[in-house]
Amino acid sequence: GFWGDDLEIVITLPKATKISKVTTRFYDANGQWIYAPPTASLSLQLEDGRLVSTLSRVVPSEDENIAIVDLIVSDDPEVVTKKMTLTIPNYGTIPKGSQGEGHKAWTFIDEIVIE
Repeated sequence: GFWGDDLEIVITLPKATKISKVTTRFYDANGQWIYAPPTASLSLQLEDGRLVSTLSRVVPSEDENIAIVDLIVSDDPEVVTKKMTLTIPNYGTIPKGSQGEGHKAWTFIDEIVIE
């Protein structure tokens, strides 16, 4: 859990690996001051120095307290990287009329799955 901070998670793999998708989940329990972020982005540093980036909306799942984001890297099957950066903005200030209004929201992130 992170209170009021944007997250930047850098993942360095032991060897260059083909990547097609990265998925993670967020806990979303607004009554406990925990809010899923609206978006998440992923940047990959390719072996030739190019950067590939994607931005996705975080979507609530059927479980009322979970939100999921799938970051599709590319339709190109040759995207190979050793280093990626996941950037997740904090929700911000809890809105008026909600429990904890005016305070910073918590971000709770679950495991990160790389495919």
